[in-house]
Amino acid sequence: MADGYHQLEIGARLEPGARTLSVRCACGRRGSIDPAPWRAQGLCGQPLESLEPRVRCTCGARRSMLAPICADVAPRGGFWIFR
Repeated sequence: MADGYHQLEIGARLEPGARTLSVRCACGRRGSIDPAPWRAQGLCGQPLESLEPRVRCTCGARRSMLAPICADVAPRGGFWIFR
């Protein structure tokens, strides 16, 4: 992306203790998700880039960019996790 949002997080992985991930869609919507379903599937350690196709935005996009959130932030809507 031109704003460098995704560039900063290249190589980031789903950490076992991650409670929230930041999500951004190409339509401009930003939000956060709880990655608990992925942790339950044993996907900890997976690159976030490989999990991006599993996130859907309300606009219908089939891929959204993921990044770790440093602070403990409550998930906020507009995005859904698909297994």
